[in-house]
Amino acid sequence: MDTKNLKEVTSFILALTEAIVESLEDGKITISDSFNFADVVSKIGPAIDDIASIPAEIADLTQDEIEDIIFDLKEEFDLDNDILEANIELAIEAGLKIAQLVGKFV
Repeated sequence: MDTKNLKEVTSFILALTEAIVESLEDGKITISDSFNFADVVSKIGPAIDDIASIPAEIADLTQDEIEDIIFDLKEEFDLDNDILEANIELAIEAGLKIAQLVGKFV
């Protein structure tokens, strides 16, 4: 099955994470941080367009598809804090694998 929608939702989540992390570097979010959220706004539409198909995509995930999604996200996702970035990428990878496992039972 195609994983386009799952990739779009995950890309949105990572863009939102990046925007929040960048905005909180000085300890607060202000109006000047709104520019950090431009990428997030552009990803909302694609992320929710076919969100109803996400459970079916998750239920049908293969190991190759998980690796493909993770590769794409690592290419796209970049924080100044490499440790935080690695931990977030690990959490996404774990989440995809858990979703794959849960999908086997539904």
